[in-house]
Amino acid sequence: MGFDVDVDFVKAEEASGGNSMNIIGFIKGELKRIMGTNMFALGVLVVDGLAALPARVGRRREEKEFRTCVVAAPGNGNIGDQALLETCLDRAGEGKVAVVMGSHDSLAIPERYMPNVSVFENRDLIYSLGWRRLIAIVGFARLSVRSDRVWVIGADTMDGAYNRLASISRFSLARIASVLGADSRILGFSWNGSAVDSSVLAARRVEKRVQLWVRDPISLTRIHADGVERAQLCADIVFARTSPAQVDGSIKEWMDSQVKDGRRVAVVNASGLIAEQFDQVGEYKKVLDYLLTSGWSVVLLPHVSRPGNDDIEELTRLCSEVSSDRIIKVDRLLEPDQVLGVVRDASVVVTGRMHLAVLSILGGTYPITIATQGKVEGLYESLRLPELCIEPEGGCGGRIVEVLLELDRNSVLSGMIPGADVEELRGRAELAFA
Repeated sequence: MGFDVDVDFVKAEEASGGNSMNIIGFIKGELKRIMGTNMFALGVLVVDGLAALPARVGRRREEKEFRTCVVAAPGNGNIGDQALLETCLDRAGEGKVAVVMGSHDSLAIPERYMPNVSVFENRDLIYSLGWRRLIAIVGFARLSVRSDRVWVIGADTMDGAYNRLASISRFSLARIASVLGADSRILGFSWNGSAVDSSVLAARRVEKRVQLWVRDPISLTRIHADGVERAQLCADIVFARTSPAQVDGSIKEWMDSQVKDGRRVAVVNASGLIAEQFDQVGEYKKVLDYLLTSGWSVVLLPHVSRPGNDDIEELTRLCSEVSSDRIIKVDRLLEPDQVLGVVRDASVVVTGRMHLAVLSILGGTYPITIATQGKVEGLYESLRLPELCIEPEGGCGGRIVEVLLELDRNSVLSGMIPGADVEELRGRAELAFA
């Protein structure tokens, strides 16, 4: 028997009535508890390893077809995940690349990479248990044997905070690839201050075989404190991207017209994920009111759009509270290169999404970020600007306004982030690929 244990696997059942919802809630809670245990993690690692054994026996007869195999982040309407994948493709160099993703439409392969990239669709590899998972593991093992190196994109998916099975799965895949002779590493991930036990055990089990690259100093301190001693420091791998910025014509034209009229432009994002924690629209209204009364113009820019976690919906709610001809709302997700082009031409960015902050820094523009899951603090420690990291809570809008005022008083917004700081982050990100 096989079954899917993705975190959303019972949503369709929740409309069936009170008693059913109580039962479903209990089952979900028990599954989450079990998947957080050391025994569960150990079981997944052992069973996956056994399923990969046939590929190990026959590996010497396999020819290396791929220089690089990339296990992608989830995607599905997340520009940060798209940017992570494109960075890996930028850094893959010569040779064929295999990309493992949940579905063929979960992430895009830009045309510039197409000649050398093969996509392997395999959702069961990360989110399933039972026979479907075993079949998926066998296929991944065969792919690993045909690859010189395997890169698992870590990002914010390794500490169990979002999906416990998915975290263990990624550790397990990296270990399988190493056992089968590939240079295996997990690239640029955060580690929060309360990592799930099953993720900690998985990290300890694989660290002798797999390179673990943590993307900020605070995460490194945390994972070392959890006993994962061989983890190394890099930076978010998006800092290592080489693709140039692109211009979205309509947004560029509007921004240029505002600058021509003597206004500065702020890019503002409101995270649909943070909206699940508290009603942030009132806080963002304070920020927009301040910007508009201070002579700014504003681009409302979504970064993630998926059911239940939709920046476009959140920005639409915000627009219903604040109306001005000096606000333009982008109603679609841009490509990472286009995002880089927009933030490069702005004077400041306010965002609830980490990778929008990363792209802003790459573009030389200071971002103020509302933090989630303990994954942003370390980025700002690297920039020596901890005040730009804002907690998602009541009053955060006023705090953002205070930070904007302080940045203005110190003439920070009149210039770009020092190139040396950006290059330091780029250099650290490149370590993960060396």
